[in-house]
Amino acid sequence: MNINTSNTGLVLEGGGLRGVFTCGVLDCFMDHGIKFPFTVGVSAGACNGLSYMSGQRGRARASNIDLLEEHHYVGVKYLFTQGCIMDFKLLFEDFPEKIIPYDYDTYFSNPDRYVMVTTNCLTGKAEYLEERQSSERVMGIVRASSSLPFVAKITYVDEIPMLDGGIVDSIPVKYAMEQGYSKLVVVLTRNKGYRKKKSSMPLSKVFYKKYPML
Repeated sequence: MNINTSNTGLVLEGGGLRGVFTCGVLDCFMDHGIKFPFTVGVSAGACNGLSYMSGQRGRARASNIDLLEEHHYVGVKYLFTQGCIMDFKLLFEDFPEKIIPYDYDTYFSNPDRYVMVTTNCLTGKAEYLEERQSSERVMGIVRASSSLPFVAKITYVDEIPMLDGGIVDSIPVKYAMEQGYSKLVVVLTRNKGYRKKKSSMPLSKVFYKKYPML
């Protein structure tokens, strides 16, 4: 069924490998033909949401489970070879281009909006980005949205330095409502009742001294 009311949206939280839960939810939506006129995803949620928007059932699951088991793409060794805790070359080049090619044609022709959240290092504010023409920019945005602070390199989108969207807006409910979607389905990856503790993150002043607003 198509949830085509003008004020209904879908919000996808990040959470790294916790996003396996999101994969299952989105596959279930596809099994039942459930679509939303507006979806916004952050970090792992942005990655998994891309496969949902292209209608590629099982693709996100393969990335989070099968690909991890086969290639072990999370590890300290990648910090030395790529400057990231994960094998970003595998995830954002080999996977979408060769292993399970991403269906850009279906994604670009999808009439429903899809927004991916990043953090602008210059302003310290969230960026809510959309792209329906350039495959390179799509992968650049989702890569930036997944670039965790401290353990991943800054990613440039439109020549702007960006990091993981979860730094500023990990569950963009307010943004979705500001876009006119008062009814929301929110897919979380933490246990019920979870509340994040405040952290001053003193290392940020060392790692990102070029970006005081961040």
